[in-house]
Amino acid sequence: MLVDKSLLQRTGGRYRALETIREYGIEKLAGSGELTRERIAQARRLAQATAVHDAELRSAAIHDAIAWFDAEDDNLAAALRFCAEASPSDLVRLTGGCLWYWIVRDRNDDAIQWIAAAGPYADEADDDWQGVFVRAAAMMMRTFSRGRRPEIDQGELARLSDAAARTDHDIVLAIPVLVRAFADTPEGDVWMRNIRIPDPEGLPLTPWGRAVLTVARAAMSQNGGDLAELGASSGRAVELFESTGDRWGMALAQQMRAEWLALEGRFEEALAMSDASTAAMTEITSSWDLLQQQGLAVNLLIRLGRVDEAQARADRMLAVARDSDSARSVALACAIACFLAIELEDIERARALVAELDESLAEWDDVPPQLHAMAGMARGGVASLDGDTASAERELRVAAEAAVESNDYPIMAATAVGVASLAARTGRFDEAHLALDLATVLRGAPDPHNPLEVRVRAQIAAHATTARPLGSAPSWTAIPRRRSWLRSCAGRPTSRAGRRPPTARRS
Repeated sequence: MLVDKSLLQRTGGRYRALETIREYGIEKLAGSGELTRERIAQARRLAQATAVHDAELRSAAIHDAIAWFDAEDDNLAAALRFCAEASPSDLVRLTGGCLWYWIVRDRNDDAIQWIAAAGPYADEADDDWQGVFVRAAAMMMRTFSRGRRPEIDQGELARLSDAAARTDHDIVLAIPVLVRAFADTPEGDVWMRNIRIPDPEGLPLTPWGRAVLTVARAAMSQNGGDLAELGASSGRAVELFESTGDRWGMALAQQMRAEWLALEGRFEEALAMSDASTAAMTEITSSWDLLQQQGLAVNLLIRLGRVDEAQARADRMLAVARDSDSARSVALACAIACFLAIELEDIERARALVAELDESLAEWDDVPPQLHAMAGMARGGVASLDGDTASAERELRVAAEAAVESNDYPIMAATAVGVASLAARTGRFDEAHLALDLATVLRGAPDPHNPLEVRVRAQIAAHATTARPLGSAPSWTAIPRRRSWLRSCAGRPTSRAGRRPPTARRS
């Protein structure tokens, strides 16, 4: 009836009031003194609905749950803003109910903003899982900030663990386990390498909680160079997420599995697994996450000798990133495409991609050090192709500094291979060998299928004076000064290097 009278519009199975009707209704409620009460009632109905759909996000119903959150986005945002001013307890419940949706959709700015707003009101919230989730998420943000070792208040962690145990919420139960693993890792310059996620099988977790801890074990094993554990945990994580039906979690597990298969030289299997991960992520998350997965696929296609397919994928990645209007997506796509152009010695394309990469970094606040490292490697590769050794050394020094700052050991390993290539190109073969030794230790094994590493090893074999066998896996302690060495071995520039593009504006 209201639709027939043009008081409501029906679109996409939903009803929407005309703006003039909505404003009239708000005016009447305000005049009667009922507006605040009705807005609180609306916020509570939304909070109850988010609790239902939050659980669906970790099940086979994930697409339906995402569709509900997407459709209600304007209503949720309005309710959050209202509760921030008028009803802190409802703000906490709404924030907790939306948190996992924001994370899955890669809406980190929303998550950070509302955790900051709701956090002070959730400090003692033990009555429902939403409050505990907000507290746990705030602790997670501190724990995983920029790869630095966290300073965790053990008393606060104990209280959070007790509160989590009184819920049956799968994420809330798993977070204290993750935080404790990071907090209990001994200090030192390699603390990230030493993080050990406990075996979840004996812990009081839901099936989803066991799955997410298992994929975390795989990720930490990759960062620690423990390839045997990476293989075991990634395989188990795929099985566990398959049983939950969570396609987002399955995509993470499949990507870790693809990384292990690639290191094992099983490229066809790795490509199939990586493509399955991308398919699972489609329509769930942002272009950024999809680009990270496709970067591995491009690398695998090169190793399989399918250069035309690799180029086609890189072109599609660039098109998707540019259409997304996301500076960070464009930067990542340009870096991946630039590495391919450098490998193919397409200098004109590589120069153009580096220029676009730098433009994108200049538009992005808070660029992670991993991408600064990738950008430095890309610039260094272009300079090396141009024969500009001095510039290549400066850019690789930028890459090395950023890689060490990131505490991301795969990125550090890739940078070390770049350093080795430049050292070999300039006749410093013992230094090149040492850089490859460092890369081997960082990733846990030599990579006999990396075209760049294969070329450098051949150059070393022909010219090096060292008697150490190639392809061996030296111990971590065998690498002198390790991280500080990586910083210094890219070259010895006469002026201070460390350039980073200015960051501002768009994220």
